Amino acid sequence: MAVLIPLWFYAFSSLTYIIASLVGILLTYFSFKLYSLTGRREQRFLFYAMASITLGFAILSITNIYGYFNFQHCFPVCQFDVTDPNYTFAIKSGNYVYYLTSLVGYILLALTYLKSIKIEKLLSKIPRFYLILPIDMALLIQTLQHGFHYPFDNFVFQLFHLLSIVILSYINFNTITNYLVLKTKYSFPVMIGFLFIGSYHFMMALTPFKPIIFAAAHLSLLAGLVSLLYMLIQVNRRG
Repeated sequence: MAVLIPLWFYAFSSLTYIIASLVGILLTYFSFKLYSLTGRREQRFLFYAMASITLGFAILSITNIYGYFNFQHCFPVCQFDVTDPNYTFAIKSGNYVYYLTSLVGYILLALTYLKSIKIEKLLSKIPRFYLILPIDMALLIQTLQHGFHYPFDNFVFQLFHLLSIVILSYINFNTITNYLVLKTKYSFPVMIGFLFIGSYHFMMALTPFKPIIFAAAHLSLLAGLVSLLYMLIQVNRRG
């Protein structure tokens, strides 16, 4: 059975991910600037994480813009699984690449909170994370052959958000602990930022799809990114 997707979904999500991409570029720039000043391992992981996550947002924004303009013919809703297969493949591919780059970014962020010196050895292996892309593409080909309810009943969609929640739970635990212990002006926006980003994944994965919840999830994502950007700007000004 095909899923009917409202055209506004692509319009709203396109705008959201364009803004997220722009904020992500600033996050990447300021994290790189911070790493250049300090040379610390944590800032290096932060820079790579922001670059990976921003790449995902950029690809996702292009994917959603593509969907918006190519689904104009079925306004106001589109029956996704009966549209042109080329459109379907392009949109699914963009989403899967976004899942991959986001998970890589979250893993790198989690590594910033691990103090073991052995973690340093993982840095040289970062490109190997992308070796799971063929697995991602294999899942894509399989689902194209057998079909699914896209995207909200998609197993890969749900798995991505579940894994993101697990990783961000570890990050949130550390950011909350740091804030309660340190209570600095920098630890608060970090804590709030990751809580908002975690809320985005929670609402997307565990809540039935409704327009108000979908919109709230994406606004939560933007709020989290802006909070992290505020922190990095403040830290760079101090540096």
